[in-house]
Amino acid sequence: MNHPHQGSALTARMRVRLRDGEVEMPVFSQISENLWQAGCPQNGLPLPGRFAHVINLAGVPAYRAHHVLMTSTVVDMADSSDQSMDIVDPLARLVADLAATSAVLVNCLAGLNRSGVVVARALMHRGLTADEAIATVRARRHERALYNEHFVTWLHENPLH
Repeated sequence: MNHPHQGSALTARMRVRLRDGEVEMPVFSQISENLWQAGCPQNGLPLPGRFAHVINLAGVPAYRAHHVLMTSTVVDMADSSDQSMDIVDPLARLVADLAATSAVLVNCLAGLNRSGVVVARALMHRGLTADEAIATVRARRHERALYNEHFVTWLHENPLH
C-alpha cells in the first residue's frame, strides 16, 4: 500500500495492491449519514476532527487523533475465509447505534473487506437487505469492496428480518 496523496485528510487517496492488480480509492468514504469507511495506509495518519468514534479492525491503532474521541475500539479481525463472524454483529450494532447521533469511522488496513462487512451489517441493522447493504458499500467505497466471498456469503446467510 502506498502513502496517501497530498491534500486534506478527507480528500486523501490511497492505492491498494490486490492479487489481480492495484486499485486507487479515497482513504475516507462516507457510506451514509454519520457512517464512514476507511483504510489506513500508514500508521499515524492524521484523523480528521469530524469523527467522534473510531472502530479499527486492523488490530493496532492506526490514526493519530488531534481531538478527543468519544470512543476508540481496536479489534484484531482477519481478512480471511476462516475468520469467525461472531464479532461482526455486536460491532455492527455498536456502529449503527453510535452513528445515530455522531460520526463513526470504521477502518481496516485497505478499507475493503473487514470494514466493509461491519459497515454493511450496520446498514442491515438500519433496515437494508444484504444485497442493498453490499451494493451501498460498493457504490460509496469502491466497486472492489467486499471481495472476500466468506464475508459476502455470511451477510446473505444471516438476514436480520
